[in-house]
Amino acid sequence: MALPYNFVFIWRSDLAPGFRGENSLLPFDPQDQYLQRQKKLAEIEARGHDAYPHKFDWTATPAELVEKYASADAAALEASKPPVRVAGRIVALRLHGKAGFAHISGSGQRLQIYVKLDIVAPVPSNCSRCWIWVTSSV
Repeated sequence: MALPYNFVFIWRSDLAPGFRGENSLLPFDPQDQYLQRQKKLAEIEARGHDAYPHKFDWTATPAELVEKYASADAAALEASKPPVRVAGRIVALRLHGKAGFAHISGSGQRLQIYVKLDIVAPVPSNCSRCWIWVTSSV
């Protein structure tokens, strides 16, 4: 009896040409990855940031906020202004004069946030993969 699927295993030796680790299936050297992470950690600390910042007590994940408020209309949200605390990774950042917009991602969803730049700290120019904590109303 033949199986309904045909599997072909192709070994590509060019993926890790100089790898000398214990598991030759890894396309990277674990020691190199560790050293790169230590270097990035040192760069964060050199900029004056705490590499492992204080605890942030969030009230909802981005996915929970999308699920809860996606069907709500703008007038109802403006009237009630429910307070939220959410954390996520900055995936897009657009600065426009005294205002800024950012898309944060977490739990498989993206949220757009609006920021008045005159009331927040300056955004670092090399913040391409930063995390952000937001305390505001919806």
